[in-house]
This record gives sequence, structure tokens and C-alpha cells, in this order.
Amino acid sequence: MYRPRKSIHSENAIMNAMIRIIRVSCCAAIAFFILAVFGGATSVRAQQSAPTTVITWRVTGSYVPSSYIGKVLPNSESAITASVMVFDNGKIANVSGDTVYWYLNNTPLGGGPGATSFTFTPFAGSGSAATLKVEIPDYPGGLIIKTTPIYITAPIAVIRTLYPAATFSANPLIASADPYFFPATSANQLSYEWSVNSQAISGAENPDVLHVSLGPGTTAGSRFDITLSVAAGNSTIATDEKILTYQPLP
Repeated sequence: MYRPRKSIHSENAIMNAMIRIIRVSCCAAIAFFILAVFGGATSVRAQQSAPTTVITWRVTGSYVPSSYIGKVLPNSESAITASVMVFDNGKIANVSGDTVYWYLNNTPLGGGPGATSFTFTPFAGSGSAATLKVEIPDYPGGLIIKTTPIYITAPIAVIRTLYPAATFSANPLIASADPYFFPATSANQLSYEWSVNSQAISGAENPDVLHVSLGPGTTAGSRFDITLSVAAGNSTIATDEKILTYQPLP
């Protein structure tokens, strides 16, 4: 019986096809191996990501008006209470059994087992930025160090008026005092001194509000130089000055 012989070209084609199949299979196997080893390691690392540490702080003994909506800053006499929280794998970690140390500008403040909150008075001078640091050396995932800045401010006194462009036409002239960041817990602990054109104004029913009645001879363009001094106790004083110009309505 006659059997056709396979051509050399056909055998070469089959051989080349088999080689390509072997190469593809090898590449697929290698890719699977890499994915299994390194991809799995990546998943493990993702599950074991570094914990996130957050420091929060609040201040007592730094008076601001009730209308103030910003962060209350400490003065050099304020009490600052700081707290630390550690988030690990999306949950709040229990560090009540860990030793926690607190520092201000790298100077030890204190700490101890479970000291996740700490209250202190800043020793940094007014007008400076202090660095608060917390350390948890024996955390199961390794040493934790976290810092946050705290700005220590001097008290600020502001003269507030309702006269845009520093001109007014109303009689009487009215101004009020806004004290910020004084070492006090209420406005009753503050004292106010007003002067207009270098003449002291006293005897006001509300010491934080200034009323100036204009005399009949007050002319357009008259200037009123208002100065304010606010004190807490005998030492903490802040001042402000504002010049207003009288422009009567036509």
C-alpha cells in the first residue's frame, strides 16, 4: 500500500509549533509562580500595613469670644491635654498596657503605662511653635513615634466696629472689644481700658463696649483715635488701636 511521506516542511512546522507551545507553557508557569510568591507577599504586606497614629489636643485656660469658631490656641499659661490613638488594620488598637512617653521640644514631660492622655503647661515662649511628641516603644508592631506642632500664642485684643472703610455717620460711635487667648476662663476675669483721642473713657456699664456721644460741633472729617487695653490679672496685657473718621450723611 502506498503511504505518502510527510514532507520535511511539514515536520519542521509541527516541530516549531510544539516549541512555541512549550515556550508559552513555560512562560505561563513562570508567571504563575511569580504571582503566587510575590503577589501573595504583597497581600500579606497589605494586611500587615504600618499602624496609623493620631495625636489630638485641647486647651483650657485660653479665653476666646463665644463667636470664635477656630481652633483655640494655648497661651504660655494654658493647660494642654493631649491624647494619642493608634489605628491598626482599620481598628483602634488597645495600648492601655503599653508604656507611653510624652515630650515637648524633645524635653520629657512624663508618661507611663497606659498614659494615652497627658496634661501639661507649655514652657515654650509666646509666639513660638512647639513640637509635641509621643513614643510607644514596646508596641507589638514596633516602635511608634508621632509628632505634631502646637503654636503658643500671646493674647490678642481686637477693636470691633461695624463701620466699613473706617468711616461712620452714627451717633453715638460704638465699638466693642474681642479678647482672644487670654489666660482666663470667662470674660469676667478680664479688665478693659478705653481711650479716645488720648482721653480715658471710664464708667461704662459694659466695660467691653465703648459708646462715644458726638457733640453738636463735630464736623465732617473729624478723626477719633480709639485705643483699647485688655488685661488678665496684673501682667497679661494686649492692646489694639483703630482710627475712625466721621462722615455724616448728606
